[in-house]
Amino acid sequence: MGTGDRAKNFIRTVARNFAWGLDIVGLISGDKSKVGMNLYGRKVIGSNDEIENILHQNLVDEVMICVSTKRYDQINDILE
Repeated sequence: MGTGDRAKNFIRTVARNFAWGLDIVGLISGDKSKVGMNLYGRKVIGSNDEIENILHQNLVDEVMICVSTKRYDQINDILE
């Protein structure tokens, strides 16, 4: 989750560490206007309010949250 600098840094770190075996399915944004865009080589596959459907439609083992703690209020419902 996230499309800012933290997400960009995470994607770069995963790319440099292929042996971790992580495959990033896509990005989830709090901004619906970004859905469908390619950011940092990955597609924004949905918005925060679509996360339940995204998880049911994709094979996902883990969700990485790459947002500033200042934005946690935007994802608090999802975390609960």
